[in-house]
Amino acid sequence: MKIIKKIATVVGFIVIALVIIGAVAGGSGKKKSDSASSQETVQASDSKAEEKAEEKAEEEKKPADTSAAEASSSGETPDSKYAVSIDNCSVGTDWGGDPCVFITYTFTNVSNDDPASFGWSMITEVYQGGIECETALADIEGDSNYTTDIKKGNSIAVTQAYKLRDTTTDVEVEVKELISFDKKVLARQVFTIA
Repeated sequence: MKIIKKIATVVGFIVIALVIIGAVAGGSGKKKSDSASSQETVQASDSKAEEKAEEKAEEEKKPADTSAAEASSSGETPDSKYAVSIDNCSVGTDWGGDPCVFITYTFTNVSNDDPASFGWSMITEVYQGGIECETALADIEGDSNYTTDIKKGNSIAVTQAYKLRDTTTDVEVEVKELISFDKKVLARQVFTIA
């Protein structure tokens, strides 16, 4: 009986040892498997990132969308709610008799569902010799329409007066959307006034 007890004890120890070894070996095998799986996931995501970078590079090589280019030349950008064109420039005098220039714009509410006005939607910059001209107080024939609201799909002519520095240097006009993060120029025109 002592021998049977000793054999049972030894067999018990062997079984316990095998169970422990199996558990350790199985756990480390799982860790190796998890590690290999993680490496495969990282490699897969790296290859996806490389593919996206290649796609982006290919898109940049493609010619620009012609509709976006056409919109930019007409004073409308694809993400703008307004379109504007610079139509005319004429020289006159302000209330004090000093020379000024009258710039006429066409303002269109392209996609804003709320009525909008040129004065609350656009910012104009007029330069002469690279120096910005101030707005002038002048008698504008009719109404300037600067703060006249228009609904979506409508256009209106707007006239603004700007003080001239001299009567011979060209005048450069730029129009941007008043509230814009990128401050893209919607319209630009150079006028010879001499």
